[in-house]
Amino acid sequence: MTHWGKVTGSQAATSSVVEPVSLPVEDIPPITDKGRSVTAGIRGLYQKCQMYDITVVVGESRLPAHKVVLAAMSKPLWERVAQAVNEFQAQQSQCAAETQEKEPKAAEADQECKADAVDVKSKDSVPAVAPAIYDNQWSSEATTSRVPETAGEGQEPQPSPAEAAPAEKVTPAPVAPALTRPELHLEFINSPEAARVMLDRIYGLSDEYEISSDEANNDVLRLAKTLELPCLEGIAMKKLVQDLSTENVIPRLATCKQFELTEMYEAMEEEVCTNMPALRHVSSGSEVMEYPELLQSLLVRSAGVHRPAPE
Repeated sequence: MTHWGKVTGSQAATSSVVEPVSLPVEDIPPITDKGRSVTAGIRGLYQKCQMYDITVVVGESRLPAHKVVLAAMSKPLWERVAQAVNEFQAQQSQCAAETQEKEPKAAEADQECKADAVDVKSKDSVPAVAPAIYDNQWSSEATTSRVPETAGEGQEPQPSPAEAAPAEKVTPAPVAPALTRPELHLEFINSPEAARVMLDRIYGLSDEYEISSDEANNDVLRLAKTLELPCLEGIAMKKLVQDLSTENVIPRLATCKQFELTEMYEAMEEEVCTNMPALRHVSSGSEVMEYPELLQSLLVRSAGVHRPAPE
């Protein structure tokens, strides 16, 4: 080849392979895992009422939540969330259409107001008529106010304009506030406490279950059955056997029948039938008369338990 005018022969380039050198590090500094899971982040948003985009409504109570979290729990809950979103979007579209219809009318009314203002201004430019020369000419400022006339015999005194009854003030009809986010109405329950329990369980806040009454616990069971939330059914079932006594066993047996909790019902019924003092107390009470099916079931089962043995 030609290199700077000098012809040289081709030379093969020598290639040398360099082996990597291992560098083991034994004294590794402690590394703390400061990562945060998505679950923990969503739970924190719920606790701080941040970034919520749907409102759970029970009666007058309104509880903030997140659509994606609720919709991910079950299909019935997803359907209700989707329905709430569709209703909200329809309302927003209706409000936008009404606003567009009102804009031309508002512009016309504004033009009319401006025209009226011009007319009033032109009238104000005309000088006012001077009062009569002898009108209250000798009256002082203290006596210029009109004195009501004295009523004659057989006549009732006429009230002065100042004493006349004020005109009745017309109160405008209240206008419902426009929604700012979708609302999920749980119309099949009455206890806001049950809705709070549901949200706390969905967001994984606590494993403890504190409920104030059997009625609220029944609403938790309604939420579990209607929205297909097994996590609620389990904790509500445990509440049925807590503090169980002859004072509350009948309504709780009725609750088991209502929500088709067959295994729980049979366990509670067996406890009543095998305990003779409890059976006498329950069967002689007036509360069991309100549930004839329960009374019949208790009598049939107790007859089989306490049947005398054949000789």
